[in-house]
Amino acid sequence: MKKYKKLISYTLLGLSLAFLTSIYQNFATKYDETFKDDTINVEIAFGSPHWENDYCTFPNMTVSEKTPNTIKTIQISYSGTDTTNANITAPAKDGFDSSPDNINTMATYTTTKSAPEVQEFLRSIKYQCNTSQSISILLSKSSIPSDTHYFPGTGHFYKYVSDLDIPWINAYNNSKLSNFGGWEGYLAVVTSKQENDFILKYSGNSSMESVGCLGGTTAKLNNINGSNASISNDNFSFWYWACGPELYATPKKGHENFTIKNLGRPINKDESEYFNYDYDSPNPENAVFYKTAVYNGDIGFENHMPFDFELWARTTDENSLNINEPNGTPGSEPFLATIRNHSTWNNITNLSYSNVETYRTRGYTIEYGDRLWGNSTTLENSMIANTEIGKPVTIKYNYNNSEGTGNFTDDTVYYNTTLSQALDRLPEPTTIPKDYTFEGWYTAASGGTKVELTSNVADLLGGTYSSELNLYAQWHINEDITKPEIK
Repeated sequence: MKKYKKLISYTLLGLSLAFLTSIYQNFATKYDETFKDDTINVEIAFGSPHWENDYCTFPNMTVSEKTPNTIKTIQISYSGTDTTNANITAPAKDGFDSSPDNINTMATYTTTKSAPEVQEFLRSIKYQCNTSQSISILLSKSSIPSDTHYFPGTGHFYKYVSDLDIPWINAYNNSKLSNFGGWEGYLAVVTSKQENDFILKYSGNSSMESVGCLGGTTAKLNNINGSNASISNDNFSFWYWACGPELYATPKKGHENFTIKNLGRPINKDESEYFNYDYDSPNPENAVFYKTAVYNGDIGFENHMPFDFELWARTTDENSLNINEPNGTPGSEPFLATIRNHSTWNNITNLSYSNVETYRTRGYTIEYGDRLWGNSTTLENSMIANTEIGKPVTIKYNYNNSEGTGNFTDDTVYYNTTLSQALDRLPEPTTIPKDYTFEGWYTAASGGTKVELTSNVADLLGGTYSSELNLYAQWHINEDITKPEIK
């Protein structure tokens, strides 16, 4: 028996569970978590996924509203790392007008239809992916831009703005003047590979053209808290994030030693609450991400949390440009930008290198979020629901003991999700042979990896998709403590 567990959203408030227990079988459980928002009085639940070949639908999705015709805009987007064969497709339906800016990983529709009609429309959406994907559905009672993308990894939105040869300080100030759903923007800050990949794959739509300014610098900025910052003549000896919550976050008491070093992912919602956010007191030392070498805890920063993720272009890179960034004398190139055709970073002057195509600034990325994860307020007139999909994998349980028998029903789980997203528990053997103790389920008859509900299906399959996963019961032979010791 299975469930399909959804990811958190800004407005996830409740869920309903129904358990049927058995000693020998998995619990019969819920298929739905309800995402709801009281400001627009809309509720949505994905329901269990249905797969046909490479396409997934949600035929049992439910959408309800307290006020008729509340939903005016629907935005559906992908944010997963596997973009091979990634497509969102919907049949043409009267009353659902698609944006001319729709792309294969993001689709926006305006509508005047009621919740039951929205429900039927969303049930008809087909989600194609090679192995797995992250899906977000934004429902709003007002219009939303079709070029602004949501990333569940940070709980933030991102927008790429094309602007050839824009000076860095202009991009910085323009970003702070931008507003989305009541949230103020800032020049994007990138603190994990997942976030960087998302910006390149989705926010800019391609790693070739999403080239431009990011919010890193060594320069001291005048009026850094205002709407019209300027560049001073002074520089710090380190790179720092000059905007966003990274600049204003300070650890709360009891979390002074928290670090993202070796975290390997964005900070999550709970970890984001380890910090206070004082937007009246920016401190560049709070936002260090690079010094002369990768930040290593040099004196002067003991009480701050370094953001040690960085992607400077170097000669060792796969797409080497035979350079080692950041280079130049201190203050000569104090601003951060991405390099065309590469996923790496370059330090630049305030003005674009208009005569060098590879390093030429083509725009900038705006980020919207006032916490390291998410925001202190909900998105104005909107709600967001998220879930993960992965191609189905059938678990085959092997009793693996000649002293007894066990009959197990196959389970269906989903690639690149944890077992707990589909199962409430792993089965236990119907019989335990005399003198044996059941040790648990493993990926091999002997040795192998022990399987827990927190195990990721992709890891259990060794990182390569397969439609079948064999698990093996392993046993421990009990010692007979009543037998006399033989000397």
